[in-house]
This record gives sequence, structure tokens and C-alpha cells, in this order.
Amino acid sequence: MHYQSCSPRFYQALHQDELASIRKTFSLPDAYVLYVGSIIERKNLLSLVQAFSQWPSNDLQLLVVGQGSVYRQQVENFIRQSGLEHRIIFMNDHFPYLQLDAVLPALYQMASCFVYPSFYEGFGIPLLEAHASNCPVITSGNLSSMSEISGDAAAYIQPSEPDSILHALQSVLKDKGLSHQMREKGKIRAERFNLKSSTDQLIQYYLDLI
Repeated sequence: MHYQSCSPRFYQALHQDELASIRKTFSLPDAYVLYVGSIIERKNLLSLVQAFSQWPSNDLQLLVVGQGSVYRQQVENFIRQSGLEHRIIFMNDHFPYLQLDAVLPALYQMASCFVYPSFYEGFGIPLLEAHASNCPVITSGNLSSMSEISGDAAAYIQPSEPDSILHALQSVLKDKGLSHQMREKGKIRAERFNLKSSTDQLIQYYLDLI
């Protein structure tokens, strides 16, 4: 099977000075959970927001990188009803796409964790980007495409159950040892999908057809 890869820039650790500069430019909070993806129903941002609403303190924020329309309104309605406006930041409302895309590796690298609660994915490139960026990953446990990418490097959740997401957040964010272990395993997983590995797989695929 031939797997996709992500841009090599996600494999490059940024210097602390550069990260600090980006944090200041984009007014990033000290601690945040990151979501990257379209704001559509199958990506399931609402369940993450519902889980986030149960976080017991205000010391954590949720950064959303992505755009949407009809489904986003559902998410925003819940945010308003729950009084979460000050804790959830839709980054695309404040910065243009190209500017956000340029600093996406930094957003992953500074995140406390990355959550991807999708109901369905063909592959899930953001998972690979997060692993390559040394960011702990929480993702759906009912999708083979997720486990094929993340293996034993992720914490798995039931995407339709906000309590499952909340439990994973508590485990990953409160257990520094677990978080460190997930980062290390994630880097190993990411190396399986780097550009050279993917190219070698594709070449071998065509050789096998000859």
C-alpha cells in the first residue's frame, strides 16, 4: 500500500526564538489545544467543543484553524450558549489563510495537543503533520485510516462521545510522562511517512507492476 506524506517543513523543529516571535505576533495563549481541518459535520468539531466546555478551568484555550459555513453556525451556537467565546479562537477570522499556513508547523509545535475527532477520513494528513511536528495526538478510534497513521502514538476516542474526548484530554494534558511518550512515538510514526519513504513505496509499487 502506498501512503501519502506531508510537507518536509513539518519535520523541522523551529528554534525557540522563532516560536516565541510567532506566539507574540499571533497572540497565542500559553496553553492551547489545536484543531486543524474544515469545519464540516464529518470533521466533528462540535463534539470537541462540547468536551472542551467541561474542562474545569480557564487555563486552556482551543485554537481552530479551518473554515466552514452551515455547520460552523451549529458550533458557534453551542459556544455562545456555553459562554465559551473567550476560550475558543477561530484563527481564520483574524488572519489570512496564507499567513496561517506559513506558521502551521509552529502552531503544532507549540500546542499542548492536537485533537482530530473526525467521523471519516480517507487518510488524514493533519494527523501526520502533528506527529511530524512533535505534537501529542488525540483522534478517533473507530477509523482504520487513523490507526494506520498513528498506530500506538495516539490516544483514541469515540468521536460521538464528548466524555470520551474529555477523558483523553485529561489523560494527555495532566500526565507529562504520557505526553512525552506520545511525542516520541509520534516522531517514529512520522518517519514511516516522510517524503523519501513515500517515494520509495511508490517506486516499488510501479516496479511490482512491471
